[in-house]
Amino acid sequence: MTLRHTWEVAITIVSPFVAATLQLLIPHSLRRAIDQAQGVMVAGGGTAAEQAL
Repeated sequence: MTLRHTWEVAITIVSPFVAATLQLLIPHSLRRAIDQAQGVMVAGGGTAAEQAL
């Protein structure tokens, strides 16, 4: 059965690892984006960043 559906089995095995990796990377990316936005608000006086929000 699995020899006939090789790609489906490979996708089934690989997809949880991809999902777990993305779940670990998203909070890191959000944290970096928030830190950059806070840096813009501090350096620029906050007016441009507040208008963007």
